[in-house]
Amino acid sequence: MRQSPLLLLLCACTLAHPALAQSPAPTPATPVNLFPEGSFETLTPEGNPVSWEIPHPSYQKQLGASFRVQVEPNGNRFVTLENVDSAKALHIAAIVPLPEGATRVRVRFKIRARGLFASPQPEWSSAQLGGNWIDASGADLGYLRGTQQRIKTDVPDWMEFEEVLTPPAGAARIRLQPGLYQTTGALDLDDIKVFAEVGAK
Repeated sequence: MRQSPLLLLLCACTLAHPALAQSPAPTPATPVNLFPEGSFETLTPEGNPVSWEIPHPSYQKQLGASFRVQVEPNGNRFVTLENVDSAKALHIAAIVPLPEGATRVRVRFKIRARGLFASPQPEWSSAQLGGNWIDASGADLGYLRGTQQRIKTDVPDWMEFEEVLTPPAGAARIRLQPGLYQTTGALDLDDIKVFAEVGAK
C-alpha cells in the first residue's frame, strides 16, 4: 500500500520531536501555607507571637497556668502552654482568612506533651486543635468538624498531626484554638500550617 506524503511527514516530525508524541504530565502545584505566623518565629515588641491571641496574664494567674515562648538550641521558636486546673481550658487563638470557594481545609501542627491528664468528663477533654468557623460578617458558624484528634497521652518527641476539615457554607475564616481542654500538663506547639482546597470533593 502506498502511504500518503502527509502521513510520512507527520511520522517524520514525531520521530524528530518526541515531545510531540507524548507531552509530560503537568507538575502538581505546591500547596500554599495560608498562615506563616504559625511558626511562632516573629514576635511583637512585647515578645508575643505575631497574629496570635494569648491568654491574658490575669487569666493565667487565676488558673495557675502559664504561656511562654521558648527557643531550642538550634534557634527554633515554639510556645508552651501549662495547665494545672482540669476544670478549665487553656489555649491560644488565631484567625486565618480562607480563599473563596474553599471546600476542604487541612491544618498541620507539631506538638510535644508532658504529664497530660484529661478530665473524665466531658469526653472531648484533651490536648487538641479547637476552634470554629467564621463568616464574612464575623458571625460564628460553629465548631470545627473533621478528624478532630484528641490527644490524651504524653508525646515525648515532636510529632506532626493533620486535621482534615470541611468548612460549612459561608465560611470565610477559620479560628484556630490549639490548647489544653479540661486537661492538665504541658503542651508544646510549633509549625501550625493551614492549607485550603478549592473545588475539592
